[in-house]
Amino acid sequence: MPVGELRARTRFAVNEKLGFRRRSSIFKEKQIVSKLIQTTWVALGLLLIATPAMAADSSAVSFSGAFGVGLVVIGAGLGIGKLASAALESMARQPEVAGSIQTAMIIAAALIEGFTFYALFICSGQNPWPSA
Repeated sequence: MPVGELRARTRFAVNEKLGFRRRSSIFKEKQIVSKLIQTTWVALGLLLIATPAMAADSSAVSFSGAFGVGLVVIGAGLGIGKLASAALESMARQPEVAGSIQTAMIIAAALIEGFTFYALFICSGQNPWPSA
């Protein structure tokens, strides 16, 4: 008996004794359907919450500018953080190409910041606190 087959049988026997079972493709399909149903419910809930806000007077709708600014800043921070993390990890793995990775990281960060400033400009047009 080949060594690989013996290892696989031993691993399977140990997992059976410990109570672990192999997950079938039906289990994976159920997970996908469950996530789809959950996402649908969340989207429906957000739609039902947003409908009265859009029908209300301008005071409830004007808050969307400040909320948009917050989302833009959070998204940009997370995006640049993930970009820097991946770039530093790849520079640590391959120091000989660190210069080109750093250049690509700086260009990508500049594009993210450019989009962020554009989105902040658009959101600032919806001032939630009009001057008295």
